[in-house]
Amino acid sequence: MNSSVQKIENVQTMVLVSFMLAVSRVDGQHEAEIQLIRAFYEENSEGGMPALDDVGQHVGLSDMTAVALKEPGFAEEVVRMCVMTGLADGKLSETEWEHIRHVALYVGVTGGRLEAIRQEVKDVFMASLAHLPVIESAAEIAKAI
Repeated sequence: MNSSVQKIENVQTMVLVSFMLAVSRVDGQHEAEIQLIRAFYEENSEGGMPALDDVGQHVGLSDMTAVALKEPGFAEEVVRMCVMTGLADGKLSETEWEHIRHVALYVGVTGGRLEAIRQEVKDVFMASLAHLPVIESAAEIAKAI
């Protein structure tokens, strides 16, 4: 992979993690949210990238966001990962959803597309619960998200 492509991917990873961390802080960080973010970052980070705890303070992050958003589909990925982070603890709170709506507006994902992404993530989340032995458990979780 050439270095310019790798650099863009590194920038995208840091931007995604920065947005994900912001969502996790909205209503108090939950362990499940941090585990999701850490796993994502470890899976996608390359040598020379800052430690996870330093990503949010990385100099030039707003410039990095502007660069990353030029990539097709990246704005939707930001929203998708924010929703996923909010759901990591089993419930997307109204405060988290309000924050995600602001993020979506900032990155240019609006209206029906925002709701479609929320539903896509919810569907994936529910599919991961399909193995539960008691259907009522899955139904209760579905109501919560």
